[in-house]
Amino acid sequence: MFNYSFLLPFSLLITLNVHAIEGETEIIAKKTKPSIVVIKSKGRSDGKEALGTGFFISKDGLLVTNYHVIGEGKKITLETADGKEIDIASVYAFDRENDLAILKAVNPSGSFLAISDSSTFQDGTSVVAVGNPQGLKHSVVSGVISGKREIDGREMLQVAIPIEPGNSGGPIVNLEGKVLGILTIKSLVTNNLGFAIPAEQLNKLLKTYPVSIPMKAWATIGALNEDLWEPVFNGNWRQRAGRIISEGQGIGIGGRALLLSKMDPPALPFEAEVWVKLKDENGAAGLAFDSDGKDKHFGFYPSNGQMRLTKFNGPDVYSWQVLRQDNLESYLPGDWNHLKVSIHSKGFTTYLNGQLAYEHTEDFSSTKKIGLTKFRNTVAEFKGFHVSKKLSPVFPDKDFSIAFDKFLTKLDIDKKEDKSLLEKVLKNENLSKSIINEKVKILEKKMIDLKILQADIIHRSTLAKLNKSISSTTDFPILEAAFLIAKIDNSEIETSFYLDEINKMKLKLASKIKPNFNLDQKLKTLSDFFFLEKGFHGSRQDYYHRSNSYLSEVMDDREGL
Repeated sequence: MFNYSFLLPFSLLITLNVHAIEGETEIIAKKTKPSIVVIKSKGRSDGKEALGTGFFISKDGLLVTNYHVIGEGKKITLETADGKEIDIASVYAFDRENDLAILKAVNPSGSFLAISDSSTFQDGTSVVAVGNPQGLKHSVVSGVISGKREIDGREMLQVAIPIEPGNSGGPIVNLEGKVLGILTIKSLVTNNLGFAIPAEQLNKLLKTYPVSIPMKAWATIGALNEDLWEPVFNGNWRQRAGRIISEGQGIGIGGRALLLSKMDPPALPFEAEVWVKLKDENGAAGLAFDSDGKDKHFGFYPSNGQMRLTKFNGPDVYSWQVLRQDNLESYLPGDWNHLKVSIHSKGFTTYLNGQLAYEHTEDFSSTKKIGLTKFRNTVAEFKGFHVSKKLSPVFPDKDFSIAFDKFLTKLDIDKKEDKSLLEKVLKNENLSKSIINEKVKILEKKMIDLKILQADIIHRSTLAKLNKSISSTTDFPILEAAFLIAKIDNSEIETSFYLDEINKMKLKLASKIKPNFNLDQKLKTLSDFFFLEKGFHGSRQDYYHRSNSYLSEVMDDREGL
């Protein structure tokens, strides 16, 4: 019995096996190189980028890999031998049971590998595995096919090749350069043993009717809701559990990228806010407002550790006007910072973490687009984006602060300091360290107690809202209840945001269902809307992922049970 596991694609070991002739291996490597691609993907959890291998099998861009490499609902990118990225038009076909997937690429180079009949091979046939792992692109390793074996009810090719993580989805080819199988499993018993899907399984899949799922519908994990957001200057924007994350650079000057809300702002005056955190203080990210949807807008954001107010009048740096740039004491480097702008007909006022930042006078005759902006190559996270006539207060006023301090005092969280001990120790500076350490312990205990109190307040408040929601109407508000339950484990979830999104989907769906539709037509409209247009799908791999337990994350990922 074999002990094996699916390959997690991260890297590929360059090894040259003595079973293949060196000259032939070099020829095969050169021949196959233009047809091999690096496949990069990200799954539901915000972990590291996963890498795998794929290869073209037709001039018009059909590309083969393992199903577990692309998953379902993953954002996928392809990189060719010369470093170019290729877009994917659709998932042409897939077979979960045999761990196969066929993609359709946009504008392929035309190079491809021919498929051989793996049923005619002989035990001991010399083969070469080709892959594109991280840092070791288009590496080759040679070996032999040892025979056919049944693994979990599937017929597999047993290969005597030192397989390493990163081979998944790569081809094994004979000395003519024709594909005999697709690598998918390695042995945990020995390094020189692995398994490949026979090429005839690929031929069977090619003969089936293609599903041709558009990549837009397939790659839904982290995808922004197109009904709510409009990216400008490209930029890599995604959402996850109530946050919007921006990575990489936009195509605007300075790496500028915009993400504008499609919701029309209220009539003047109105307010907008967002929380932002930069991974690298050398970058810049924050609010964009009074945007024409193109090059012109105002920006209020941290940049290089300072706060900046900028007016963008065009596409280049010469049309930018930095109105203010200062070191503000209220800015928290490396932490979440709250940005707010109050806009009226004669100008606007900006606030940083509840403190006045800048005031600007300018005539505003009408409301324009508002949203988020990011510059340079940092990673920025956003949460709590709101636009309203009057925003709810984020920071407590004096009266509430006094009331809450009294509340904490009654809880007797802090310990009393031993003043006599403190006086004795202060007379001897060598003992001051002991006192400081003791005070650190007290503060650490206080911090832990405050975090517990914070979680308890959120928990009780959410349960109170849940109870009120259930008790206040005869119609059980199941959607609101589901989001409130999710909020217990993720306090950043905004139930109103998700309920509004569902209402927008409901209105859009209602416009598609005509009064004269019969039941079958209604069902087809529902199916097309949720599964094709919106990309919802059931989990077919990671059934036990915690995200399946929260409706908010099911909506974010378009994936659930």
